[in-house]
Amino acid sequence: MISKKIIAGVIIVVVIAAGLLYYEYGYNTGGKLNISVADSAGPGVSAVFITFSGVEVHSTGGNNSSGWQSYSIASTTINIYDVTTSNPSFLKAINLSAGKYTQIRLDLTSVVATVNGVNMTMTLASQYALVIHPFTISSHTTTNMVIDFTLNPASMITSGEFTPVIGSVQVS
Repeated sequence: MISKKIIAGVIIVVVIAAGLLYYEYGYNTGGKLNISVADSAGPGVSAVFITFSGVEVHSTGGNNSSGWQSYSIASTTINIYDVTTSNPSFLKAINLSAGKYTQIRLDLTSVVATVNGVNMTMTLASQYALVIHPFTISSHTTTNMVIDFTLNPASMITSGEFTPVIGSVQVS
């Protein structure tokens, strides 16, 4: 009698494990994208605090208005001058369907630059930083992306305007 209960228990465990494996490797065919940001300091500006509020990812096959998937971020402020491509600041992990993607928009809320020891709130030239860099998400893998800003400190100082320019993108 006890052996029948043990056999029944083993069968139940095997069925549950098979179901979980099917879900993870059969049904769930997406991967993960880890997004980090970086930059290096420029003359006259000792800090640039960028507040991010969201990420949008554009898949291939969609036109400019479709194909975008939006992901919110708890308001995250990063001193972009404190991080480099070898030591980037993690921004967001996103679970995406396996496939090809063409663009990312990093939604910006505000930018404060420290210029000659004084904090200046910058006017945003754009509400997002546009990253045009195709990448592929493979099933059951993690893709890491480091987005390196290229800021023009002289322009920020004279205009009081922040123009988000992407210098390089590293995908691994």
